Amino acid sequence: MVYSRGDSIAYQKSWTDGYSWTKDIGIGVGNYPCLAKDSKGGLCAAWLDGNIRYARKTSPWIPGFSLPVMNASAPAMTLGKGDTVFLAFIQYNWLPQDVGTLICLRFPSDKFDSAHVTVDTLYNASGSPTITVDSKNSVHIAWRYNDDIYWTQRNANGTWKAAANISYSSGVVSQNPSLAYYGDVHLVWQEGNDIYHNKGNWSLQLAVKAKIIVKQFSWQGAENVSNNPGTASVNPVFDGNYVAWSEVMSSGDTEAYMSLYKDFVWQPAKNYSNNPTQPSAYPQIAYRQNVDGNKMTTVWTEGTGPLYSLIARDSAGAVTPKLAADVGGTEPSIYTIERDGYLVYGQTKSKTSVITVDYDSTALEYYLPTLDREQKQTLKMSLYQEYADKADHVYQVWVDQVSLGAVKVPSSW
Repeated sequence: MVYSRGDSIAYQKSWTDGYSWTKDIGIGVGNYPCLAKDSKGGLCAAWLDGNIRYARKTSPWIPGFSLPVMNASAPAMTLGKGDTVFLAFIQYNWLPQDVGTLICLRFPSDKFDSAHVTVDTLYNASGSPTITVDSKNSVHIAWRYNDDIYWTQRNANGTWKAAANISYSSGVVSQNPSLAYYGDVHLVWQEGNDIYHNKGNWSLQLAVKAKIIVKQFSWQGAENVSNNPGTASVNPVFDGNYVAWSEVMSSGDTEAYMSLYKDFVWQPAKNYSNNPTQPSAYPQIAYRQNVDGNKMTTVWTEGTGPLYSLIARDSAGAVTPKLAADVGGTEPSIYTIERDGYLVYGQTKSKTSVITVDYDSTALEYYLPTLDREQKQTLKMSLYQEYADKADHVYQVWVDQVSLGAVKVPSSW
């Protein structure tokens, strides 16, 4: 991890899943660092020192290169295919910093100099740029402009989509967006006093009369994660279907809160830091998993400053799904290729619990962009048959025209 300490940038590493850490070393002077990893496991860092500074860790850290800028925001960074660095920041027009221009730099991870840097000048922006790259090597950037959250995406031909307002409510202040990739592209942000989440992905490319029809990237729809408007929830981050944020308590102190996406809903938030004697803020998540379970390291600050303590906690648990959809809604999910519509079962005048399902007269089809039959992956489905007086129904399940066998669904299941 990297962080600011006074006017220097410090780096530490854990070889024990967050239980212990190496001694911190200084890698530069400045503030607002960000960190990314290349395909070989090498680390890249960027920060603000009046200019944009970039450095790579080989052994040891290579001295940072500098790109002269004026009035820049904190940078955000990700690495794409071929270890191409995409680094986003806002170039402010005037001081005090109010409105500026979103800038994205593109360069090889081992060549940060004027001869190799490509500069894309994008859209009006006020602050908080955040960036990630998806499974198709498409770059996504979100940022705050005035009181809304905007998003853009880099097309395959190198152009950028028009900026789109992705905030949930008009007239409510939205700020502090954070992007991450985990099966889907995930975006979390603060809207009013609550934390909101949206996820997006690509649709399937279809061949119609020998012509490829490319379906676009789309967003599923915003949802409230924190659901606690009485106190302010701020500075959210996402990883591995967890969202963490700082919760401003009624006392005025802050605690590190967290929520997990499980069973198609965000679970009630939990106080993760739970330290009534010290303010806890700015949690960060590092999530990793294998087929047996997950490990997650969470780091946050504690104290009142000007110097803060860094607290790290490691936890383990069940794996979380990389792709999940509660289908059967009025609108098809972002993964749906083919359905005739949806059905609602169970709702009567005396009973309000319902089951909603997709249906099709021939076959339901879905596109899961990261499903790979060459890997060991688990696919779970929920199937339902309404009528208790009918025989069990047998469904055939196929992936890429390869049968996975039959699934027998009992009546009223």
